[in-house]
Amino acid sequence: QGASSSAGPYDHGLRMEDPVGKWLPWPKGATFFGDSRWNWTQPDIQESAPTAPTGLWFRGDGTVQHFNGSQDGVQGGSWEATDEDGVTAALDGEKLLFHRIGVNMLELSQQSAGALQPRRLNLSARTGKAQERQRSISSDPLEEVPGLSWLIGSNGRCVDGLCECFPPFTGATCSTEDAGLALPHVEGAVIWYLAHTSEDDVSDLCTSLLLLWRHFNEFHDYPVVLFHEGLPLEVRRRLARASSNRVWFARMTQEEFRPAAALATTSGPDAPLERSVHPQSFRRASSGWNHHSLGYRAVSRWQAGAAFYHPALQRATYAMYLDTDAYFPGFADIDPIAQVKEQGGVYGCSRLFGQIPTGRENHLWEASLLYIFARRRDPWGSALLQYLVDENLKFRGGTGFVDFHVAAPSFFTDMSGYGDYFRFLDSLGGWWNHAWYSTLAVTLGVAIWARDEQVVLLNTPYAHQASCFCGRRDERPLCVNHADGLLTMSYWSPGHGRISNRGLWLCWSQEQLDAFQRYGGACRESGTNTFCWDQAK
Repeated sequence: QGASSSAGPYDHGLRMEDPVGKWLPWPKGATFFGDSRWNWTQPDIQESAPTAPTGLWFRGDGTVQHFNGSQDGVQGGSWEATDEDGVTAALDGEKLLFHRIGVNMLELSQQSAGALQPRRLNLSARTGKAQERQRSISSDPLEEVPGLSWLIGSNGRCVDGLCECFPPFTGATCSTEDAGLALPHVEGAVIWYLAHTSEDDVSDLCTSLLLLWRHFNEFHDYPVVLFHEGLPLEVRRRLARASSNRVWFARMTQEEFRPAAALATTSGPDAPLERSVHPQSFRRASSGWNHHSLGYRAVSRWQAGAAFYHPALQRATYAMYLDTDAYFPGFADIDPIAQVKEQGGVYGCSRLFGQIPTGRENHLWEASLLYIFARRRDPWGSALLQYLVDENLKFRGGTGFVDFHVAAPSFFTDMSGYGDYFRFLDSLGGWWNHAWYSTLAVTLGVAIWARDEQVVLLNTPYAHQASCFCGRRDERPLCVNHADGLLTMSYWSPGHGRISNRGLWLCWSQEQLDAFQRYGGACRESGTNTFCWDQAK
């Protein structure tokens, strides 16, 4: 990642537009820049430090600069990564040992006298390759000219005069294959998002892409597809630069995302259904707490099945999806895509399930029950169906979360199974007339058509809005919401009892949590989660 001329010690040499490009004060302890697992390779940047800084800057060339209220700083020595969670620095004749606290924090855990023979930083093979590789992915679309769509063929598509390649193809005619790094991965699998143009969504997606790389994709290098209705060039470039992921953009046509025939008969306005101008709407009557604009309803339909008919996903063996504001709060020790494949699965979702309050499914279960009887399926024919409905066929209210999942597109487009269920729901117009939830539609469709062994519950660390899950293993990390860290996510509903309306979920060990509080941070527990902030804020 290149650095801009405006960068300096206060932003660890990263571009200012990056979500992590900030100076991090660390009360009563060491301030650091860079970290041990993802080491920055930029050359030194000759810029002045902020006014009277205090702390350390771990430079990309392996040197340490010590600021102690001095504008110029003192060049103190060298540093190196000791392992995946530590950094050793030789500074002013002392050996300083740091260990990780969260995404971009280190704590000074040991200090001993004596000389250390420093060496220049040796990057890990994976990090070095990723940063040294000449990226061939361009954020800019190709302008369609006569004959270009024929040259591209099935390797991409032209929409409204602009052409884009599908992974793994790149180049002026989508004829160059980018196979990625030689890392363990499932052949033909992709990761996908649905990109929007609002500043909150773009900022969230930049953060999610960064954490996707740092906590997972650095070790697999799956191609990432960003679906969109049309993105300004500056937004495309910003998203492409947000991380080291290999990024492709895929335009959705109007008919794919907002079918004209469906919109012509849709019930409800373009504005959210719960607004006071529509007091009789279902969402208004049920104390609607989510946004249900026409765009949101289109997103629900897309997530529930329409996306898998796009040629960028039709060709994929597996597709892992994340909402723009969903992310990995900690390291994914096991590749969830590989896990689903190895278990012969067609769908994998977080073990963390949610609850839809009574009535808010807006008769989606009743419609699904009609489908079950029409297709002569057993309404209790799977373990998931038995979890979702009681002995009287009454919906219990449970649902998986669709904002992070792994899917086999072939299962979701199979017209003898889930594809038929999706077409049935589509024919009822429930996305447009009743604002059906994609998360429940997918959960029900998978429960109806997938065998028990084909549904995989994942222990992958995952966070979205007020939900956080750090896995189910011995001494699993704690879900900690750090309100004043380097990264943050938007929250669509700051109220409704939520403790924090800013910040980021992180998977911290108890040791890390203790260190945070020992050096001036404040925390309080709420249920199984912990909320932390800097007391200086």
